[in-house]
Amino acid sequence: MPQLLPDQQGKSDADEVCLGWPVSCTMAGRMSRGVDVVVLGGGVAGLAAARACHDANARVVILEARDRIGGRILTERDRDSSRPIELGAEFVHGQARELQVHLAAAGLRVVDVAGRHWRSTAHGLRPENHFWSKLQRVMRHLSEDMRPDRSFARFLEGRPGGGRAAEARRLAAHFVEGFQAADLRRVSARSLAGEGSPSGDPEAQRLGRIVDGYGAFIDAFAKPVSRLVRTRCVVTRVRWSRGRVTVDARTGAGRRASFSARAAIVTLPLGILMLRPGSRGHVGFEPVPGRLSAALAGLAVGHAMRVTLQCREPFWEKSRRSAAAREEWLATLGFLHAPGESFPVWWTQYPERTPWLVAWAAGPRAPALGALSPTALRRQVVGTLARISGLPARAIGRQIANIWRHDWDTDPFARGAYSYAIVGGAAAPALLQRPVDDTLFFAGEATVSDGRIGTVDGALASGERAARQVLRVL
Repeated sequence: MPQLLPDQQGKSDADEVCLGWPVSCTMAGRMSRGVDVVVLGGGVAGLAAARACHDANARVVILEARDRIGGRILTERDRDSSRPIELGAEFVHGQARELQVHLAAAGLRVVDVAGRHWRSTAHGLRPENHFWSKLQRVMRHLSEDMRPDRSFARFLEGRPGGGRAAEARRLAAHFVEGFQAADLRRVSARSLAGEGSPSGDPEAQRLGRIVDGYGAFIDAFAKPVSRLVRTRCVVTRVRWSRGRVTVDARTGAGRRASFSARAAIVTLPLGILMLRPGSRGHVGFEPVPGRLSAALAGLAVGHAMRVTLQCREPFWEKSRRSAAAREEWLATLGFLHAPGESFPVWWTQYPERTPWLVAWAAGPRAPALGALSPTALRRQVVGTLARISGLPARAIGRQIANIWRHDWDTDPFARGAYSYAIVGGAAAPALLQRPVDDTLFFAGEATVSDGRIGTVDGALASGERAARQVLRVL
């Protein structure tokens, strides 16, 4: 897991509370006479915004509620494993140009995710050949000019693709729920058109994985602004008027602090921005920007449950339900689709030869899985694998050496996985991108309008975009 940066360790209570900007005060061991920009959130978007502002000689402070940086990137390290254990973001999606630049600068390698898609059926495991072309049979009927907008569920009721595309429509429903972490009855069909779906673009379909894990990227990416980060600093209120912002917060020592600046870049997760007044973790804006309320009305927080399994061997290669003529085909298993199961998507680490398996459930079914006890969750995982593979549940249970999970729904500083646009809200991310009186600027994956919503690359690009907007004002 990304560790506290060296300059954040060993702070005294005095360091925590002497924060009345622009009055002189101690910040990470040095004196400062105020800041130009206060960044709310130390995830990828916040770090990217702070780096860009800092590089332009703007004075910046980053407020992060957790005792770590990285946001919804969470990479665990276990002494019994040589590989990173991702509990949050894992993949590099598509070209990811902005992200690739920084990965190269940090000397971090990305390998393409390979392997075949398989599907669990009543007749056994079968190769899911031509996965993307089947999906495109349905998704190509989406249009950014669709009037009126409708939910993806309603879109499917119109039988796009015709009578022979029934299986493709089932695949499309399975894909959108899993990929977007969305409720099909709420997600905007218009928002999935064009760049909102990778089914028609081979480059957008490309997936990569950072060999050393996303945590290694965060550690390298944060170095230039490490002294600007204030961890365990929970924002409670943002008071603003044109050209001035005061951010109230609660520190790790339980004391109150205030930060004043010329502008604020808000990169808080959508789940936090949507909390109702009076609820735990709510951040109050005084006054509430009308544009913020309008944008939030067009978005929803997606739900996802991810379980990472360290197995003793790749037992799935011995499945009794494989319909393949040659068992070695399962050795190249990349993704396994099991619609109807509690965990409908599984993936291996192929092409890396390692017995690790990830179970994924997204959309409306995820919260109930997150509420399960560790014992009940393990039982659910084992039972699903037994049904899919045809192997005895007891044998599968013996194969699981370790199991990890992180429930982002109940994470107090996330309150959900990532965002999606609901019916009528396709323009909401673009609305969030617009500065509020040249004083409040919003960034994060929920503000991305070019199809990269919910991705690390999109979050990074949004932070750099917000920094450019701020710097034009400064």
